[in-house]
Amino acid sequence: MKTIQEFFADAVSNNPELQAKIDAAKNSAEIVKLAAAAGYALAEEAIVGFVSGAGKSEELSDSDLASVAGGMRANKTSIVTSSGVTKCCW
Repeated sequence: MKTIQEFFADAVSNNPELQAKIDAAKNSAEIVKLAAAAGYALAEEAIVGFVSGAGKSEELSDSDLASVAGGMRANKTSIVTSSGVTKCCW
C-alpha cells in the first residue's frame, strides 16, 4: 500500500495536471478520488492529517543543532589499557 507521502512525492510532483486538480479540490474527499484515479488508496483522515501538517516545521534547539553540526560529543568512556591502547565504549 502506498503512503500519502509517496502520492504527493511521486504522482503529484511529476504530474502538473494532477497538481492543478488537487489545488482546485474543494475538500479531502475530492483528493481521495483523485488519488484513487492515480492508483493510490488513501484514507481521507490521512489527507487531512498530511495537509494540516504541511508548512509546519519543527525547529531544532541550540543543543540539537550543535549535535547535528558535530559540536557536541556523545557520552562515552575511554579506557586506556596497560599496553597503551585506547578503547572506546559508547
